[in-house]
Amino acid sequence: MTQHQQPEGKIYDLGYRPYEGRYVARWAAILGLMMEDLRRALGAGKSGKYKVLVLLVLMIELGIFLFFLLTSQLADAFGGGPGIPSWLVNPFSGFYSSIGLVLLLLSALIVPDLVCNDRRYRVYPLYLARPLYVHEYLLMKGLAGIGGLTLFALGPALLLFVGKAFLAPDALLYVREHLRDLGALLAAGPVLGIFYGSLALGISSLTSSRTYAAGAIIGLLFLLGLVSGMLLFLVGERWVLLVDVEDYAHQVKNALFGLMEPIEVSVMVQIEEDVVREEGVRLEPYSPWVYGLGTAWVVAVSWAAAWLRFRKEAL
Repeated sequence: MTQHQQPEGKIYDLGYRPYEGRYVARWAAILGLMMEDLRRALGAGKSGKYKVLVLLVLMIELGIFLFFLLTSQLADAFGGGPGIPSWLVNPFSGFYSSIGLVLLLLSALIVPDLVCNDRRYRVYPLYLARPLYVHEYLLMKGLAGIGGLTLFALGPALLLFVGKAFLAPDALLYVREHLRDLGALLAAGPVLGIFYGSLALGISSLTSSRTYAAGAIIGLLFLLGLVSGMLLFLVGERWVLLVDVEDYAHQVKNALFGLMEPIEVSVMVQIEEDVVREEGVRLEPYSPWVYGLGTAWVVAVSWAAAWLRFRKEAL
């Protein structure tokens, strides 16, 4: 460039250019936030205490997995028989029944952390500034919690199925003979995840304290189970089974595996006017449709309670 030459430049008028990034679609933004919450639920970016609790729960679940794998293999080695318990004949259903407490503890750990902190630290209004509607916010949070619980339920159950197939004399034959169990296994995990996750979401929406929410989630189901057991002992009527709402999802799981069996309980029976004796009775469970509708009712009420609560704060 000589001394008399002037630098040249060009101006391009591009006009309005819409955003073309990762979150161009509304559903993509919601999905991205949901996946980030799911990572948080599994421990990413959380404190060491949270990660230790999640790891402890995973260790408990691993112990349950090994128990059912080994005991069911022993039952198969001895040829089964009429005296073998149903949870050994079908270890997948038994595994799901045994991790009910694990899923309850996880729901009390994961869901309040996703929901209560947003209100406690006043982050919730920032989500709506996107703008993000209340139902989209709840869908994002609810699916993140349900997804985490489903992973914790379905992952080990699938691993149990793979382990059983691997230890069978003919893996392909085992898979063909247990296709119904595989289908029930794949359906039961999401059912339990939706039940525990939705219930935890509804309760967590009522408070901004994670401690209160976790205590209420665990305490409510334990209280209903205790009341149901006491009423069964005193009354002995089949309708008392419906008091324990946690049993709804597990009975749906039993129906998927075809293992709805009579329930044996001890009740107080009046023999004479002043004579009462404890006796064992067998109560037939209700139709699977009853438990399915009960599960749907709990899920619907939980989501409605969360929506009404967050909608009130958004006004």
